[in-house]
Amino acid sequence: MNIETMFGRLFKVQTRVQLVSGKLIVRFSYFKDQEIIMERCRDPKKKLLRDKIDPRLPWLCIAQLELHL
Repeated sequence: MNIETMFGRLFKVQTRVQLVSGKLIVRFSYFKDQEIIMERCRDPKKKLLRDKIDPRLPWLCIAQLELHL
């Protein structure tokens, strides 16, 4: 399974995933109620740091996750 398939299955929508300058950027195709879901996912790095969790993804060269509509 590649990374796009993994995020596609996780969110149940089509995604485009890129690793750029140490950031894992996930872009979503439009889906019903995306504004509600994405509001909860907005700025995951900030939420992880608030909970004292390292926002880097060690299983992917320590990339940081970014979610975009």
